[in-house]
Amino acid sequence: MNKSLGGCTRYRKGWLNIEVGLPEKEPVCHWCRFMKWESGVGRGYCAVTHEYLVAPERRIGDKCPIEWEEA
Repeated sequence: MNKSLGGCTRYRKGWLNIEVGLPEKEPVCHWCRFMKWESGVGRGYCAVTHEYLVAPERRIGDKCPIEWEEA
């Protein structure tokens, strides 16, 4: 059963910090748990930024919000 909010006029905001680990030798979107694949169109996208990814097996997306630690 769907519940109606009766005309919501305000939203509560929150933030989430999630640790993401990628292989040191190949830190690209392909290995990220947030990279999803659209098989119908044959392309990857980021589930966080909703960015369509160009060559996710070779690079990190332009809108990637991950703040990488220094090596």
